[in-house]
Amino acid sequence: MNQRDESARSDRMSGIAPLVILLMEDDLGLAHSMGRVLELEGYRVLKAENGRIAYEIAEREERIDLLIADLVLPGLSGREAANLIVAHHPEVTVMFTTGFTSAAPELKELLESGLPVLRKPYTVPSLVEAVKSALQS
Repeated sequence: MNQRDESARSDRMSGIAPLVILLMEDDLGLAHSMGRVLELEGYRVLKAENGRIAYEIAEREERIDLLIADLVLPGLSGREAANLIVAHHPEVTVMFTTGFTSAAPELKELLESGLPVLRKPYTVPSLVEAVKSALQS
């Protein structure tokens, strides 16, 4: 467990602000489940069902440690919204989620960029591990 992960868990006990995750996911059931898992891990989770809402949240927030963006969203794509949010919060780490197969050009491009990608469907342990790994980078 790295320092960021340890601090996320201990923050609940000490009153220090936890790491902040902005979650862009248009599947509300999945967003709820992901959010709950991450909150139980000690993170503060902000949820947005599309890129426009995510950007509005990002404008209001002082700090975002991790942006988890579904690649395909209504309106702004996850990639487009992530670019806007990174422009506002250059310190944010970005991780994408997608249900695309390996043959999809969108996924190939992301994988080649080196950005973290969590492939759907995923398990709770793989979600937690992907978040920890992204925060370490």
